[in-house]
Amino acid sequence: MSTNNKETQNITIDLYDLILKTKLIHSEQFVPWSMGNMQGMYRKLAFSRNSLLGEVFNYYFEDYILWKYQDMEDYKKIQKEWNGSYGTFLSRFIFLHPSLPFHYKRKSIWLGLRGYIDLIICPFPLHQQDLSRKEIRDITPLLVED
Repeated sequence: MSTNNKETQNITIDLYDLILKTKLIHSEQFVPWSMGNMQGMYRKLAFSRNSLLGEVFNYYFEDYILWKYQDMEDYKKIQKEWNGSYGTFLSRFIFLHPSLPFHYKRKSIWLGLRGYIDLIICPFPLHQQDLSRKEIRDITPLLVED
């Protein structure tokens, strides 16, 4: 018997038990974050540009480290629907994954006028070759065991 059911199987990735062993969970830089099926940690970094006359402008970087999500469904949702936040130059989404290799993609939002989004699939737990990736070098110390 044949069916025309085109539903894809959604696999929930949940690495919370492994995250509990890392420095990320105790970091004062990050706060808990969730949206729909997704759970993780979030931080917003502010940068300012100064001149002799004082501050010229501020811009922000946002980091989302996700340990619970629907495999690839939520990745595609962020890729298609994320519109950025006011004044945010870069939103970086890091999807921790137990079996996929490292993957990095940058996408402009409104031709770069609303900033950019980095979509990263990061093998977790980290292996030696993943510790030096320039795209995540600033957060790798937080993803190792405490």
